[in-house]
This record gives sequence, structure tokens and C-alpha cells, in this order.
Amino acid sequence: MNTERECELAQRPEVRVLGLGEPTHGSAEAFTWKGQVLLSLAQTGRLRVLAWECGFASGRRLDAALRGHSQEPLASALRAQGFWCWNTEEILAGLRDLQSWNAAQPPAERVRFVGVDVQPPHVGVQLLVDAGHEAPVLRELCLRIPLNCSTAGKAPSALP
Repeated sequence: MNTERECELAQRPEVRVLGLGEPTHGSAEAFTWKGQVLLSLAQTGRLRVLAWECGFASGRRLDAALRGHSQEPLASALRAQGFWCWNTEEILAGLRDLQSWNAAQPPAERVRFVGVDVQPPHVGVQLLVDAGHEAPVLRELCLRIPLNCSTAGKAPSALP
């Protein structure tokens, strides 16, 4: 990796959060480049958490596979997240590179994966319920009951 952008990033240790987009969903070149950048950041100790546009529950599955905490194959966890644009060979190759890198690291230094999308909400909410959260609105969300003012327990605030 010898592009100007990568060299510039390497010289900016103050960068704590990095957003990587792509010109189009499904661009093989962009996803290959992202995988290379992410692996380079991990290898230099600058990547600790990879936040991705996928559901929270799916992110937990990917995290477990990426860090070796699951018997589920990484490809299966990636397919299960449900976003067609991430189900590509290039994304899988980049995540496999991170998985291999993680396997050689002490557990505390492995790159984590976090899903930051609310889709599908009932799956993430079920994790909260399973963890012991008891709010009635959570159970209703798990059952996919549409919310309204009486369900949520209070009326929405009026806009100014």
C-alpha cells in the first residue's frame, strides 16, 4: 500500500475515528482497498474496533467469528447480516485477513467488530431481553408489535 492517502494517514497518529466509504455499494476495488487499509491499521496498532453498517445482533456474530470466539465460519456470519452489498468476496477476504491477524494476537489486542445499524431492530432488542432487561416495550418490539403512544407509555413531545 503506497498511496498518498495511506501515507498521510500513517503520519497522523491523532486520528482516533476514521470513516471509510465507497463510491458505490458493491465496488470490488473500493472493498479491496478498504480491506488493505483496515489490515494495515490493525498491524500498526491503530485499529481496535471496526464499526460497520449492519445490525447490532449481526455484528455480535461477526465479532465472535472475527475474534475466534465462535465455531461459526466467518463467511456464514457475514451472509447472516443480511446486507447484500457486504456479501462479497472482497469484503470476506478483508475480514479473513483481519481474522488471521487476530488469531496471532493476545485476546485483549484483537480487533473487535460492532454493528451500528438498527436493522432488524427486533433481533437486537431480543438480546437486551435475553440479558435481563424487562421493559414492556422491549417485549413488544421482540414480537414486532407496532408502537403507538399507549404502547410506549407516554405521548410524544410536540415539535416546536
